[in-house]
Amino acid sequence: MRRYRHEWFPFLYYEDVDATNNLAERQIRPFVLCRKISSGNRSEWGAELQATIMSVFATCRQRGQDFVATLTAALAQPQIAHL
Repeated sequence: MRRYRHEWFPFLYYEDVDATNNLAERQIRPFVLCRKISSGNRSEWGAELQATIMSVFATCRQRGQDFVATLTAALAQPQIAHL
């Protein structure tokens, strides 16, 4: 445990690291509810697509960016559109 204590318990060494993952849990909660209401995804591809879109949505919200504009710009770039 001594060898990996900085990796396992970073909140003991860095003030800006929380001891819990409550923030992350709260951030994904709306997406989990959406998945439950819609009875989940029908395919692996659908699950991956939903996770990607929701990740972009959450990032845009944190950065104060417009989700639709960001997604439209990303899809307009050929190297990104083939995700």
